[in-house]
Amino acid sequence: MARYMDEIKTIESITTDNLRLLENVLLDVQEVENADCGHPQCVSDEAVRRNDEIVDPRWKPESMTQRLEWAMTLLQEREADLRRMNDHFEKALKNLLDICIIEQNDRSVVADTMNKAILLFTGITVVFLPLSFITSYLGMNLRDIRETTIDQVWFWKYLGSTGLVISAASILYTSRIHFRSFPLWAKAEMEDI
Repeated sequence: MARYMDEIKTIESITTDNLRLLENVLLDVQEVENADCGHPQCVSDEAVRRNDEIVDPRWKPESMTQRLEWAMTLLQEREADLRRMNDHFEKALKNLLDICIIEQNDRSVVADTMNKAILLFTGITVVFLPLSFITSYLGMNLRDIRETTIDQVWFWKYLGSTGLVISAASILYTSRIHFRSFPLWAKAEMEDI
């Protein structure tokens, strides 16, 4: 859209230059016509002959001044049209920028809402994950474990390490998904800009 606006401004500038040139030519022609005849239209009141025919004596040919004034009128109309088009494009560009700003604000509101939800989920997880671990550990039926031939060291060595491996694997899996999708949404945001 900016290229169209630049093109319209260039055409408007050329039209304005042409109009100024015609105004100068009109002044020169008026000086020449006034010097030749004493008035702008140098035609006598007698009948004018065209191909040996008598034409209406009131008929007067167009003078150079009239032709230049007509050309200047056309250029002035064109210049006014170009100014209106330029104003229209400027308003359209402003409206487009306003829409982009509104869309970015909407995206930031959605992102802010998502960030708040993630923060809340993280807080709940930080509080309740250790709490559930402690309650499950304290709620275990230790008498059954004590009566087995397996001691507590074996329990923590195998089951504790298994729990850590499962936790680490799930963290790596979720972070892998996040990092794999990172370039895609970053690229999409860059294309939107």
